[in-house]
Amino acid sequence: MCIYCDTNNYRKIYQNHHGPIPKEPDGRSYEIHHIDGNHNNNNPSNLTAITIQEHYNIHYSYGDYGACFLIMTERMIYTPEEISHIASLSNKKRVQEGTHHLLGGAVTRKQIADGKHYFSGPANNKKRIEDGTHHCLTRPDGSSLSSDRVKNGTHNLIGSSNNLARLEAGNHPSQIKISCIKCKQIISAPMFARWHGEKCQ
Repeated sequence: MCIYCDTNNYRKIYQNHHGPIPKEPDGRSYEIHHIDGNHNNNNPSNLTAITIQEHYNIHYSYGDYGACFLIMTERMIYTPEEISHIASLSNKKRVQEGTHHLLGGAVTRKQIADGKHYFSGPANNKKRIEDGTHHCLTRPDGSSLSSDRVKNGTHNLIGSSNNLARLEAGNHPSQIKISCIKCKQIISAPMFARWHGEKCQ
C-alpha cells in the first residue's frame, strides 16, 4: 500500500504508482498535472507527468491564467512583457467573474465569509476575522485597522520597511537575483527560496 495516498504529496503518490518522474534535457523535473483539474483529487489515475511548457500550455488552453502566471514566473523564463500580458489576462478574468479582490469591500467580505479569501486560510486569520481584528474587515463607518495603522505610522509598508524605498534603493528582495546551482536559472530571492536550491527538482 502507498504510504502517501492519504496525503497531499501528489509527486510522491505519482512516483509510488507510476515510477520515477522524468526529467527534461536541461535536468528540470517534469511537472505532475491533475488531469481533471481538481488539485484535491490525488488518485494515481488522475496524475500525469508532463514538461513545464506542456503544463503551461494546458492551463493556457483552459483560460486558467492565474496558474499560467505562477508557472511562468516561478519555473520558466519569460520576458517582463510576456509575464505582464498573462497577469493582465488573469486579472481581467477575475474581474469578469466578480472574484477580484480589488472590486470592493463587499466582494472581499463575501470571500472572507465563504472562507475563500487568501487571508482566511490559516487558523490565526480565521480567529482574527471572528473576533473582528483582521485588517481586511471594515467598521460601520468604513474605516479599517489598516487605515489606523497608516495614520499612526505602524503599518508594515511605511517607515523603515517601506517597500517603495527599498525598491528605489535597489535592496528589495525581488531585486536580489540568485543563480540556482541545480537548474542554472537566475531568479529573484523570494522565488529562489520557494522553488530552487535544495528544493529544485
